[in-house]
Amino acid sequence: MRNNELAVTYAEFTELDPHNMTDLERVIWAEQIGQREHCRDYWSEPLSAANAGKRNDSYRNGCYESLWRHHNNFIEGHSRGSDSIRFDQAARIANWLDIPGDTLVTMDPSPLDLAIAAREQGNRYEEGDYETALDDEWFGLVPGRVPGHFSVTGPWPRNPFEVGPMVGDSSDTGNCARYYPQLFTGRWIPLDTAIRRQEIQEYLATRTPTPVPDDFGEWVNQRDRQVYVG
Repeated sequence: MRNNELAVTYAEFTELDPHNMTDLERVIWAEQIGQREHCRDYWSEPLSAANAGKRNDSYRNGCYESLWRHHNNFIEGHSRGSDSIRFDQAARIANWLDIPGDTLVTMDPSPLDLAIAAREQGNRYEEGDYETALDDEWFGLVPGRVPGHFSVTGPWPRNPFEVGPMVGDSSDTGNCARYYPQLFTGRWIPLDTAIRRQEIQEYLATRTPTPVPDDFGEWVNQRDRQVYVG
């Protein structure tokens, strides 16, 4: 900060208490200094009971639309044959998005813990271990492959922040990490401002809307979505 910012900006920065900042202050300083990991306490904060219920609602629709596409791809793939992956991981993530903040704080293991474990074992399958992969409850959540058969990217979102574990590689579900960052990074990262909401609305206005089926809203508002499709 001392080497890269104006003296007045650096002076303001040194007066900050990273453990006592408002969400708006964190948003402003993220824009000023960038979302750099070594400054993470100035633009984010660890998951706690005080911030667990917060959401960046501007990103909610984009999150669920991307999960809906993954869900449909899973259903279509499964309908083509009984040897498809048997767990709808997009539905699992959608179920996790319904977890109240006060519950997430006390979960052990948390969804993030489970995703990290799935990533660590995701490429362990050897030739001939095809059925074992299909029966693995977590296979397909994050990137993984069965040599000689197929590979999957997994709907777990790519972490767009330089903070927390980098587990997923799915950029199209990145809005989920923005909507509920505590679930996917272990930290609260405020993003919503009036300007940000306006930018999103202006961007959406330039796009041709993608029609969604009538049951999209029903799936989004559903609870305890079916995960196993045997």
